[in-house]
Amino acid sequence: MCRTRFIAVQAVWLIIWLVAASSILNNMNNGDASGGGQGIVVFFLLLSFYWTTQVLKNIVHVTCSGSFATWYFLYPQAMPQNPTIAALKRASWTSLGSIALGSLIIAVLQTMRAMIRMGRNNRNNFVRCCIECILKCLEDMIRFFNIYAFTH
Repeated sequence: MCRTRFIAVQAVWLIIWLVAASSILNNMNNGDASGGGQGIVVFFLLLSFYWTTQVLKNIVHVTCSGSFATWYFLYPQAMPQNPTIAALKRASWTSLGSIALGSLIIAVLQTMRAMIRMGRNNRNNFVRCCIECILKCLEDMIRFFNIYAFTH
């Protein structure tokens, strides 16, 4: 139930982001922005998309982990009325800073990888491929550590 609500929130965020990004990119293509600033604008647009997506995904992860931990430790004796709501409150209130920071680190790496993939310079394919591989390895390691950091 909680997961489907967050999927709906993420879908609404995607629609809002697509409308805003298309409007901004359309204005940039019409000559309203300088050529040097376009890369920065695209970087921050992608960063906002990836960061919000990661935050929502990690809130769901922490909520599910909290619900399971409540069941695991309190089931026979003192099971609360609705452990999922309590876990969502903890994830949205006390754990939100950790979730936001871990999500920001992943989002920055995802944005850098997306910007490298969007690069049109075909002369340095090997270098671009190596950098993308290193960023992907870093992203995977940080994701692995984030899973355990959020649940402790």
